[in-house]
Formats: sequence, structure tokens, C-alpha cells
Amino acid sequence: MNLHTLNKTGQAMQACFNAIAETDALILLEDGVYALGEYIESALPESVKCYAIADDISSRAVRNASGSHVVPINWQDFVSLSAKYDKVISWG
Repeated sequence: MNLHTLNKTGQAMQACFNAIAETDALILLEDGVYALGEYIESALPESVKCYAIADDISSRAVRNASGSHVVPINWQDFVSLSAKYDKVISWG
């Protein structure tokens, strides 16, 4: 079980989405939150747990975050999730 962190869209996002296994999780942060909404739901298996830093969602005025299966988290949650998974893989 790996935790992937994504802080950009574009090629890094595509590479990340291609590498994620069904037992992995993803945290969107910084500009990675622009992947929220319909795109992320169609690009990832439903079994992948998805999170996004709430401060990054609000600071970038991302409006399509509600209704998706992405859970908003804070930085304490980020640290807890990082400790929970076997490996953290950063994309960006």
C-alpha cells in the first residue's frame, strides 16, 4: 500500500494515475487540487482512497470538489496518512 502525493497536473498527473494500484491512496496538494471533480473520478479506480488538502482547495477556489469521492484533509491528517502507508511517492 503506497501513498501518492500529487502537486501538479499535466504529465506528472498522468504518470501518477498510471502508477496507482487499487490498494493505494492519493493526496492532492498545491496545484494538484485542480484535478478534482469528474476527471479524477473517471481516471482512478473507486477503491483508491483520495484526499485533498482543504487549504489548497479553498486558496485556489476549486469549486468542483464537492460531490466527488475526495476527502478534504488538513496537514495533521497528511502526516498521519504518511505514517500509515508503506511508502510515500511524490509526483510533481
